[in-house]
Amino acid sequence: MICRTRVAVFAEVMAVTHGLEIAQNILGMFGGNRSGGSVAVLGTGPLGVSHIAKAAMLGASTLIATDLFPQRLRFAEEFGVTRTFDASETTMEERVALTREATDGLGPEIVVDCSGIPSTFVEALRMVRMGGVVIEVGTFVDMGPVSVNPNIDFCTRNVTVVGIGGETAQSYTPLMRAMAARLDRYPFERIVTHRMPLEHAEQAVVTAQRGESMKVVIDPWAMDDVERPLR
Repeated sequence: MICRTRVAVFAEVMAVTHGLEIAQNILGMFGGNRSGGSVAVLGTGPLGVSHIAKAAMLGASTLIATDLFPQRLRFAEEFGVTRTFDASETTMEERVALTREATDGLGPEIVVDCSGIPSTFVEALRMVRMGGVVIEVGTFVDMGPVSVNPNIDFCTRNVTVVGIGGETAQSYTPLMRAMAARLDRYPFERIVTHRMPLEHAEQAVVTAQRGESMKVVIDPWAMDDVERPLR
C-alpha cells in the first residue's frame, strides 16, 4: 500500500513546476507546440524529477534528462524519460549535440535548468531550439555569474527565458490531485529516500548531496533514520 503522507511531503517541490505551463503558453503564442512536445531537464534531483513528472503529466512526447549521478538518471526513467546523458562522462558540447540528435536536429522546445550550478544555464541556452523556452529554476541562492551573449543566445534565436523563484499558492491543490490520480503510474512514493529525526538535521543536509539520495525529509517524530535506496 502506498503511504500518501510520503507522497504529500513532495507537494512543495512539485508546486515549483508552474514554469512549465508558462513555457507552454509562450510557445502557443508564437505558434509552437502548446501540448506535448520535447522537454529536457538538466539535473534530476528532487526538483528535476518533479519537472520530469510534471512534463510527463502535461503530455511531453520526448523527455530528456542529464545528471552527474547515474542512479538518479535511472530513477528519472521511471517517470517517462526517453533519453539520459551522464554529465560526468560527457562535455557540454556533446550533450547539446546528443540532445539535438534526439529531437530531429532541432533541440528541445523547453529546457529546464534544475542543477543549481550556474554553468548549466549556459548549457540550457545552447541546447534549446530556436524559438524555444529556457526555464531557470535551480539557482535559489547566488552562486555567481556566468557569461552569455545576448545576441547569439537570445535575440537571433528568439529564445525566451523564464525565471522561477519558488512555488505559487494556487499550485498546491491541483498538483496534489494530479499526483493522487497517478500513484499507480509513477513511483512518487519512492522519491523520499531518507527520513531522519530532527537531531540529525546536519546529517540530512549532507545526505541530500549524495547521488544515492533523492528527497531527504526531516521528521520530528522519526525515532531512527529510514532509508529507501534508489533502484
